[in-house]
Amino acid sequence: MSKIELGYQPTKAEERLLEVLLDPSSKTMTVAEICQAADQSRQAYYNAMKKPEFVALYEAKSFELVKHSLGPVINAVVQKAKEGSHQHAKIVLAMAGMYSERHQVKSEVDVQGEVVHSGSLNIVLGNGNG
Repeated sequence: MSKIELGYQPTKAEERLLEVLLDPSSKTMTVAEICQAADQSRQAYYNAMKKPEFVALYEAKSFELVKHSLGPVINAVVQKAKEGSHQHAKIVLAMAGMYSERHQVKSEVDVQGEVVHSGSLNIVLGNGNG
């Protein structure tokens, strides 16, 4: 439990809003629908969202929900990697700190010939003579 959760006690109205906001099905709801589901006014919603302590509590609780869902997601990614999926293997290796994408671009400019060489890409710059 974070200090934010221990240090801030939401009102009853805020608790009802939190309950609805933390339900995954609310992610597609409008503010009006969230307020209706929480049996709260739009003003109560906006007042709560103006409080940094409430927003921090909502974010902390949201993070906890996501964190608890990660196990099955990670297991599914690892399983796909074991089945031979290159993209899933990259994700697993990146999570383990054993892989990161690196891009190196080499460029050469020959102003006299007005040709730019960038890797295997050749771009001919026009000189206005059509």
